[in-house]
Amino acid sequence: MKHALILISLTTTISLSSCEKNTTVEPIEPKTSAGARAASAAGDLPALTIPHRLIKHGNRTLSYDEKNRLVNVSDGISTVEYSYPSGGCTVKTSRNGLMVDEVRYHLNVSGRATTFETRKLIGFKTVNKQQQPVYSEQKYTAAYKPETGQLGLISSATYDSFEKYAFTYGENQTLSQIKYYNPSGKLVQTITFNYYASDNDLRLNPDINESYMEPYLNVFGSFSKQLLYSRKVAVNNVLTTNEYYKYKYDSKGFIANRDRYNGLTNAYLDTVPFEFVTIPPVLSPLGQ
Repeated sequence: MKHALILISLTTTISLSSCEKNTTVEPIEPKTSAGARAASAAGDLPALTIPHRLIKHGNRTLSYDEKNRLVNVSDGISTVEYSYPSGGCTVKTSRNGLMVDEVRYHLNVSGRATTFETRKLIGFKTVNKQQQPVYSEQKYTAAYKPETGQLGLISSATYDSFEKYAFTYGENQTLSQIKYYNPSGKLVQTITFNYYASDNDLRLNPDINESYMEPYLNVFGSFSKQLLYSRKVAVNNVLTTNEYYKYKYDSKGFIANRDRYNGLTNAYLDTVPFEFVTIPPVLSPLGQ
C-alpha cells in the first residue's frame, strides 16, 4: 500500500554520465516497442542510485506530508489535493474555492486501483435563488495483465457503455500504445510512444487527457522504465500530434528541462522545467 501511493518519492537509477550540468540527451534512434537498436543516450557507465522527489513541474508546485506522500499540487489557478483514506486515495481539484473534479480510487492489497469514481463539474442549477454546482458522476474498472501486473484496460462501468482505454506494451514492458474506444465501442484515438534506452527518471503517468490519469500517483503501476522520446496521437486515423523530446540535466544528475519539438518539422515548441530534491534517509521509502 505504501509503495503504491508514492510515485515521485522513489529511488531511481541515474547514469553518472548524465550528471554534467545542462547536458542534453540528443534525439538518438529511439528504442521502439518493436525492439529497435538498443542505443543508450546515457552510455554504459555505472549507475548512481539517489532517493529523490519532484517538487516543480512546469508551473506546478508539489508538496508532501511528513510520510513523504504527495498532498498538494498548485499552479496558481487550480489546486489539487490528495488524501489517503484506508484502502484508497482521493484527488480533488478546485478553482477559486469550487471543486471542479474529484477522483476516488479503491485499491487492492497491492496498492493498485481496481475501481474508481469521478465527479466532474458540468454546470449550475438554481436552488432557493442560489446557484449550486451540478456534477456528472462516472464509475470505471481497471484490469491488469496477469503476466506483468501492468495496467491493461480501463473500462466504463456504465451498463450500456463500451467506453474503454486499452494499453499495449512492448519490449522491456514499456508502454507502446493506448487506444481509446468511445461509449459506442468505436476506436477514436490511438496514442503511440517511443523511448530512449536510458532510464526513466520522471516516471510520470501517460497523458490521455483524463483527470483520473493524473501525472503523479502510482495507483496504476509502472508504464515504462525508459525515458520518453516521442508521442504521436491519431484521432479517427488523422495524425493530430507528432512530437519528440530532448532533456537537460542539472549538476546533480536530475532532469532539469524537457524541450518539445515538432516531429514533422523539427521546430522547437516549448520547454517544461522540472526540479527535484534529494530525500533525507529517514524519509526515504526504501525498505518500506
